[in-house]
Amino acid sequence: MLLEGAKPYLDRGAIASLRLSTRPDCITDEIGDLLWEYGVRTVELGVQSMNDTVLELSERGHNAADVRLAAARLNARGFNLGVQLMPGLPGETTRIFVQTVQQVIRLAPDFVRIYPALVISNTGLERLYNASTYRPLSMNRAIALTARARSLFIKEGIEVIRMGLQPSEKLEKRVIAGPYHQAFGELVMSRTWLQRMRKIVSSTGGEGRICVTISERDLSSFIGVKKANMKRLARLFPGCRIELNTDKAMARGEITYALG
Repeated sequence: MLLEGAKPYLDRGAIASLRLSTRPDCITDEIGDLLWEYGVRTVELGVQSMNDTVLELSERGHNAADVRLAAARLNARGFNLGVQLMPGLPGETTRIFVQTVQQVIRLAPDFVRIYPALVISNTGLERLYNASTYRPLSMNRAIALTARARSLFIKEGIEVIRMGLQPSEKLEKRVIAGPYHQAFGELVMSRTWLQRMRKIVSSTGGEGRICVTISERDLSSFIGVKKANMKRLARLFPGCRIELNTDKAMARGEITYALG
């Protein structure tokens, strides 16, 4: 068993615990006990969707009931539970995806990863795409859906630890279609900052000067690619001047502002 190879490192304290990713229908009571015995403390489930029709069309081989049962078994044993979601699968609508997010929240995971579906060479999705029976999300819609999901998760205290697949040369060679971008997560955060600033400026009447302070680490996502956010705000609120400052001591996502 592969887990046995890690046991000496666990025994001497070289590593604290193990983590792994698996299918929801692979988690039985016996498997859960075995994983805990061998030092696994974090399990990520490849959930992808909580809609049975979407799962069937995507030939995932599991259903939503399998996900709920696996999550319950892992939570009962004290594992850190992770969930991986894939918006944009065959048969999915915005309403279905939002329902999936709401159902995942009820599973009480510790963290989530969101990977918009891509058409990869030599896969079932490529066959559907070539047959014109599947259309992947546009970049704009993928960003909007991911930003909406992230907002819902964060509101419930569930961390979103990754948005978009980890870029690699091998992956880029195999992407046929879909919302792939090396900095997809950055695009989502830029969209989120734009939405927040629109609300802030609107609440102040959209006129005069606003002095905004954010974390230095949020600067690039705040202003957007090629300053797209700043340009958009200037077009939306031509009577408002935004003065932007950064503070190394501020936490990521934190913002303060003052008028005048």
